[in-house]
Amino acid sequence: MPATYWTQPRNGYLSGIVKTGRQPYDLAVTAVLLRCQMLLPDVFAIASDGAWDEEWLYGATGPMPGGLGARTVVAELFGNVPTTSPFDHKRALLR
Repeated sequence: MPATYWTQPRNGYLSGIVKTGRQPYDLAVTAVLLRCQMLLPDVFAIASDGAWDEEWLYGATGPMPGGLGARTVVAELFGNVPTTSPFDHKRALLR
């Protein structure tokens, strides 16, 4: 189970952090987070210590034949995905 950290609501917002440690479920977690941000961009912000053009494209293990990242999974399931990073570190971490 990933380590999860929650902070108290600030200005009506709740902030949470999930660390996957590059475990096999990293792909599921990142794909769900990306899809949530795509559906609710005004209320759902994401940030990552993984690079948008690397881990979020190829997955935690990097480019390899058949390797999937969150961007690929979301595109295959829903037909579209942002081409530029949707990361919003300031809003996601409520700094």
